[in-house]
Order: sequence, then structure tokens, then C-alpha cells
Amino acid sequence: MFKRFLVCCVVITILVGLFFVVDTIIPAPAIHRIRKKDNQTPVVRQQISYEEFESQIERCKKEFLLRALEEIESRPKEPNLPDRIEQVSKSVVHIANETQKWQGSGIAISPDIIITARHVVEGGSEFNVTLADGNEVTATQAISSKKYDLGFIKIDKPVLNPARLGSIENCRLGQQVFVIGSPYGKLNFNSVTLGIISGANRDFDEWGVKRGYPKYGWSITFTTDAAGHPGNSGCPVFTMDGKVRGILVGGFSPVLVYCVPVDLVVIDLPLISAMFAMDNYYLEEVKEQSWDGNRQEYK
Repeated sequence: MFKRFLVCCVVITILVGLFFVVDTIIPAPAIHRIRKKDNQTPVVRQQISYEEFESQIERCKKEFLLRALEEIESRPKEPNLPDRIEQVSKSVVHIANETQKWQGSGIAISPDIIITARHVVEGGSEFNVTLADGNEVTATQAISSKKYDLGFIKIDKPVLNPARLGSIENCRLGQQVFVIGSPYGKLNFNSVTLGIISGANRDFDEWGVKRGYPKYGWSITFTTDAAGHPGNSGCPVFTMDGKVRGILVGGFSPVLVYCVPVDLVVIDLPLISAMFAMDNYYLEEVKEQSWDGNRQEYK
């Protein structure tokens, strides 16, 4: 009797073991039940075909790309070059020195003050300034410095759009720049040329004096290969962020152009404004003593 009982127990044990093995190796064709652990509710996982899996992956990719595009579109956009030129050209002016009968370019640095090259304003007592919108204004006040080839004109009414100034110290050799001016006169007002910063820390005065040239006020300059011609004197040199880094003053060729950094004048802008209020602003000795163009580093 005991033997029969033992045999029955062994058979039952084998059958139970086979049931678990078969259930593990060969799950139900559509549903695989994950067994209950502790007091958790059983979880049922739906099995899908390979084609359905690929479809879900593609859908996830599309959703990810859509979210990425929405994020990119929501970011502030930097202007492209034509937009940037349109933006900054509002500050550029054409200057006609009616006294000396020559022409040049300039850039507004305040609502009523223009910076240009010294030789554009030198000897002048009457200037005709053409704004970006084509309107013309007259000016009778100008100051300059013999130390640097820079000059300033004050117009009677504050109608200018001041440009943003930036330091050349923050620029690198080979960095892209563009210049806007009036090559060969008003006919080519607000013409644009593109180039790079081709040279830094150039002292033309020291080089020139050794060879018998007079001092031009180019002791602190950088060079660019953005084309410049007569009539571009005094025009601004912009980096791609729309900041003026220098004033074009001359050169050896159309693609070897010297520029004076605006770093030299930014600290003196309040003094320059005050000088225009002086009755004897036009005296050369006052120009020499009152403004040296102190260098200032800034961003």
C-alpha cells in the first residue's frame, strides 16, 4: 500500500514539473502572463509583430524631430548678413566737405555726432551730411586729432541712429568683417564690401617715419582685405554681430586697408560732446590739447 502511495506522489510531482516547464517554454500565442509577486496585480504584456515594432520606432522618431524643430524655431534668430547690413546701414552717412570740396563716409555714434577720418573734416567749416534714408542735413562744427586719423562732426538736430561700438581686442585674426561707405562719392552711397581682419597691431607711423613719410595718425591700426577706395575714408568696419570695430582711414591698395580701432575714442565721447559746446571748438590748439584719444578696453 505504501509503495502505491509513493509511486502516486512521484507521478504527481513529475506532472506538476512538466506543466511549469511547458508553460515557461511555450507561452500562450497572444498573451504572456507575468506571474503575481507578493500582493501585486498581475501585469499582462501584449506581444507585437516586428512590423508593428518598426512602425512604433518610426512614430517615435517623427515625434522627436517635431519637438526638436519646435524648440529650434522658438529660439531667438540671429540676423543673416543681408538683414544685418540693412539693420546697421541706418547709422552710416555720406559726408561732403563743402569747404575743401572732398567727400568721405562716417558713422553715427550719438543722435547728433558722427565719427569719420580726420582728413575728411580737416580744414572744413561747412559739411553736407546725407543720411541712410536720403535726407540731407548740414553741419558747421567739426573737431579732430593729429594723434589719430579720426574726426567728428556735430549736426544741429539729433536725428541720427547711433551704432553699437565694440572692441578690437575681442576680435581674432581672420574674423569676418564688412565695411559700408561711399567709394568714389555719393553715387555709390552705402556700398558694402566683405572681408576679414587681415592684420592686427599695425604701426604704420613708425614704419613711415623711418622712410621719410609724415605721420598719418596710424600708430594703432588693424588691417582688412574688405575692399576700400577713395570716398570710403571714415566708413565703419563691422563684425558680423553688427558692432563697429574700427574706422577705415586709408591703405596701400584696395585690399590692404588700414583701420583705427574705436577703442581709442570711446572713453572720450563725453569730452568730445563737451568740446562741441565750446565757442572755440574750431581752434586747432584746443583740438590738440583737449583730446588725445585715450585708449579704453571694453566689450
